[in-house]
Amino acid sequence: MTNPEIYKATQEVCARHGRRLPENWEAEIRQTLQSHCASSPQYNGQDDFFVHHDRGVWSCKVTSPMRFKASQHLKMAALLDKQAELSRERAQKQASMAEVFRMLARRATAKEAEIEPRLALPAPPGPHEPIEVWENFLTEVTAMSEAAQKPRTILYAEHMIALKKEELVPTPSNLPFLVAMIDEPGPFGDNLSEWRQLLSDVEQLPDSVQKRHTVNRAKQMIATKLWENKTGSSL
Repeated sequence: MTNPEIYKATQEVCARHGRRLPENWEAEIRQTLQSHCASSPQYNGQDDFFVHHDRGVWSCKVTSPMRFKASQHLKMAALLDKQAELSRERAQKQASMAEVFRMLARRATAKEAEIEPRLALPAPPGPHEPIEVWENFLTEVTAMSEAAQKPRTILYAEHMIALKKEELVPTPSNLPFLVAMIDEPGPFGDNLSEWRQLLSDVEQLPDSVQKRHTVNRAKQMIATKLWENKTGSSL
């Protein structure tokens, strides 16, 4: 682009956003181009964004700022904040431009969340599946590409495996098999609050083989219900 084309584009963008151009803004643009061009004597030594082809003719090496990722907007904001600290005369303008990039970063973050590819993860095993099935599931999910639900799914699988391991711990030989009995939630009470209530009630009972089994099962069901609530899935 030529300098006049860059000036015109700058005026259009500022008019669109209701921002008034400062005095000597054309000189500021030229200074910005030169300080961010490695072949320019005014190059700042670190941010090589532009290419100088001929007198008043430039091109940009990076993606248009309107298509920056959130992290790129934040980098530009940090750069402008640094420049504002170095120059009192331009501090207000640079700080204002930095705020614009932070606003663009917030918009980009929201947009990236909307368009984030939702990689389909395999459905977790049921809570009654043995530990080997859960370990295979964890291995499979861990090896997959990053996805929004991957970290949460890994934590869920690790928690279930830990509970499955507790089931395999031998109980003391002198421990009674059954002292008291509390029924588990039925089909119409199969929800998070009912399982939490069952766990609370059973934990008050004297120790027994059945109590330990029921406590562990309640914890597994609570973990499953929590995962279903957070992901909108149902096993």
